[in-house]
This record gives sequence, C-alpha cells and structure tokens, in this order.
Amino acid sequence: MKSSTASRLPIALVLCFIALAVLTVPGRTAAVTTTMAPTTGINASNVTSGSDNGSSCTGAMWACVDDGTSFAANDGDHTYVYSQAAGGYHTTGFAAVSGTVTQVTVHTVAAAIAGASGTATISLYVSGTLKATGAAHALTASYAESVDTFSGLSISSTSSIQVRVTFSAANLKYTSVWVNAATGTPAADPVIAGAGDISCNAAERACTTKCGTSCCDCQDAVTHSQLVNINPTFVFTLGDNQYENGEYANYSDASGGYAANWGQEIGITFPAVGNHEYNGHASCTACGCSPAGCCSDTCCNTVAKRQCATQAYMNANYYQYFNSVKTAEDPNGNGWYSYDIQTSDASRPWHVIVLNAAICDTARFPSWASAANCQSGSPQYTWLAQDLANWSASGKKCLLAYWHEPRFSSGTENGGSANYSQFWSLLQSYGVDVILQGHDHNYERFNPQSSSGAADSTGPISFVVGTGGRDSDTCKSPRVANSATCVAGTFGALKLTLHPTSWDYDFESAAGTSASDLRSAIACHN
Repeated sequence: MKSSTASRLPIALVLCFIALAVLTVPGRTAAVTTTMAPTTGINASNVTSGSDNGSSCTGAMWACVDDGTSFAANDGDHTYVYSQAAGGYHTTGFAAVSGTVTQVTVHTVAAAIAGASGTATISLYVSGTLKATGAAHALTASYAESVDTFSGLSISSTSSIQVRVTFSAANLKYTSVWVNAATGTPAADPVIAGAGDISCNAAERACTTKCGTSCCDCQDAVTHSQLVNINPTFVFTLGDNQYENGEYANYSDASGGYAANWGQEIGITFPAVGNHEYNGHASCTACGCSPAGCCSDTCCNTVAKRQCATQAYMNANYYQYFNSVKTAEDPNGNGWYSYDIQTSDASRPWHVIVLNAAICDTARFPSWASAANCQSGSPQYTWLAQDLANWSASGKKCLLAYWHEPRFSSGTENGGSANYSQFWSLLQSYGVDVILQGHDHNYERFNPQSSSGAADSTGPISFVVGTGGRDSDTCKSPRVANSATCVAGTFGALKLTLHPTSWDYDFESAAGTSASDLRSAIACHN
C-alpha cells in the first residue's frame, strides 16, 4: 500500500495482497468529513415528511410510497418520493455540523418509474437560501447513485443544510439522499502525469548509437522538467522507460539515464513495462538453457525456457531498479497490478489498472510472446476479471487503465494491435473512462470507441503518449478511424486531473513540434 503526505516525499510501501495486487493511495487531505443523515424529508426516521409543494406526501406534484421496512442511514431503503408533474421538487433537511463547512458532497439514489424518462437536478440550500445547483442527471429504470460536489463554501455551524431534488418530468423517483460535509481545508483532487518511451542510454546520448540514421532526440531531461512543473501527485510510465534494453546499469545511470531525470520521481511512480524492458538475455541459469550461461533463443530452445529467461532478465534489471514496485505492487513480477487514488470525495476514489502488453507482443517477440497471454483464460486476463469484479462489488466509480503496446495507433513505426482487444472489451464492460498507451513515439488521442474500432459513446477516451523523450515518430495519413488528433515530432507529459465524478486532460509539448490538447469536466461513465 502506498501513502503520500506530499507529492515529492518518499512513499512507505506495505505489501497488501499477494494474489491480487491492489493498492490504496490516499489523497492529501486536511479536511474532516462528516456523513450527515437526514433530519427531515426522505428517509428521516423511515418517513417521508413532505415537500415544498405541500405539507404532506399527497400534494399536487408529489406522492410518497413507504414499503414499511426499517431504515438505516444510506441503505437505499425502498421508501421513495415520486413526481406527479414536471418541475416538482422535494427537500430534505440536515442538521448543522460543528465547524465551518467548506465542501458538501450530495449522494442521491434515483430512478425512473417504468415508462418514464427525465432528469434529476440537485440544489444545495443553506438555512433556506439557495447556494448552488448541480448538473442534471439522466435517470433510467434502475436505481443509480449520482454525486454532486459543491466546493468553495463557507457554511457556519449555526446554519442548516437542505438538499432539493427537482425532477424534469412525472413518474421519476428517489429513494435515498445523504450528505458528506467537509470542514477545514478541502482536499485537492489529485493530478497524475506521465508518458512512455523515455530515456536514452549513454551511447544514444553521445550519438555513437543512432535512432535509425539520425541521432536520438534524448529529450527526457526536458520532459522531466515539465513533469516537475506539473507537480503531480503521482507519475505513471507507459513502458520502454529506459533504452535500449532496460538494463539496470542504464536505469541507474545518474549521469543521464532514467535515474538522472524521471527516476527522481521514483517514490511516486507507478510504472508499466514495455517491450524494451524484455529485450535482453541474461541471468537464465535456472531456466535449463544449454550451454549453461547462454540465454539466447537458440540456447533456450523452448517457449517455456525463453519465457523463463525473459523473466529472469526482468528480475535482474527492471525489478532491480523498481524494487519497491515489485515488493508492494507486483510481488510475483507479472507486470500487472492495480491501485486506487483518492479524490476530494473520500467515497469516490479512482481505480487504476496497469497491464503487461509486452508478453502479448508477437510482432517483437515471435519466439515466446503470445496474444493468448492477453486473452480469456490467461493468468493476466483472469486476474483482470477478478480485480474488476472485486472493485465493482463496492460500487463502480471512475476507472483508468494503462499499458504499453496500443490497441489503436496511427503511428508509422508500430500501429495498433488486435492482441489487446479482449482487454479493451472487458474494461469497457465495466465502464472504463481512460486508456493510456505508448510504443509509438507520438501523441495521439482517440474519441470513445469499442474494441473493434467502432465509434461508441460507452467506450473510453484513449491516448498514445510515447512522448517521454527518446525519439519521435510520424503519423499515418490518413489516420486510423476515430483518431481525434495525432502530433508527430513532439515531446511532453500528459497531465490528468482526477475529480470524484469527472476528469480533465492536458497535453502540452515540452520540446519539438508545438502541441496543445486539453479538455476539462469529462463525466465518468460510472
């Protein structure tokens, strides 16, 4: 488990789960949050006590249903109020909180009665005076929880809080409402930032080894400076973190390798592996290769021996450098794990999943990699399905995933691969909001789409961010379907701000081709 009290302090690492490597990453919170049960209105003593449209539950615009079951705070009891006309509203009151309230988060459980459709809008009142109004939430026949967060408040302890629900049509209902009121300094929503394809080795920096026919760009110091200016809560890497072969000596090279720049953020970094992390052959003495000490594909003459040799190489290099990652997040050295990032609403953390696409990269590793390693029945897919099931059991929230080789890409060096389609489909079935990838050395953003490449509003917005600094790639013309933008010859880190129910993205070039791509307040699927 990782914890952080400031964005650049070392992080204490504690082993959580061996079978399912799930981490909780608390946000930086100075506020105290109180969950408030209703005093009047819906679910107060299991009785709906009336609305602003009348003194009882039977008025011109509202009616009430009580199923007679006992009420416990926030349990979604089946007592509900429903609208009899468009524009009707109902108000629930809450007791005052000790201290000055600076942020209020309202949770409402609502639905549409069969055959009806419309929206619910939440308004916050303080001692009867309107303070703020949230967004309209579309309702379906199934009960769903909506969350509205109102910040920048200053509500004294002598004031009371009321929540008004206004429905746009008849036959819309809500069954539960509760409030989290924060006093003191509210927590800031976390910022994460990163990229893939990052650091040159010494020979590339000296141009004695080239990227194709030209010197490598080696802009990782520039992108790291940008990262420092962003000041993220946490850093992600999208694989191929250190060239050429992910050697520990290059990772730890303080004169200009990964350690000299991006490695300064190792205490807040959640890395993904890339194909270059698997490029070498060494330390395979326990793999049965012959003659002993030879770790090439020729000496390791079966798929099992080659997989053993590549894992041994990873353990001796990648995991030697990211040793704290292996200890806390990925104890078996699989390259897949998950973690949570707290937001300003403690009940709405983001769930983040990191996957290993390199072991499915048959284009780079035809002698031992297999698409089956990323498909149903594989250990990785089985783990992913279980992780998602465990996460959703406590209520689906915002979801992000990242790995190295992309499902979709307009990059000319590699392009996308259908080997990762099943990852995509499974994640989409749980409402994944964001997918990040690297591998092609450009910046590209895709509009929401399904694993087949069809435009699909229920799909994630995805990015290829192979812009960490090593060298640059070009974009195909025309680009692949659903590509919103593709920028070649640029370097930079992608910044994501994670809110309780939405997110922002911002990519700005740190070097090379000028690029600016940003958007805010993108609603999460869940």
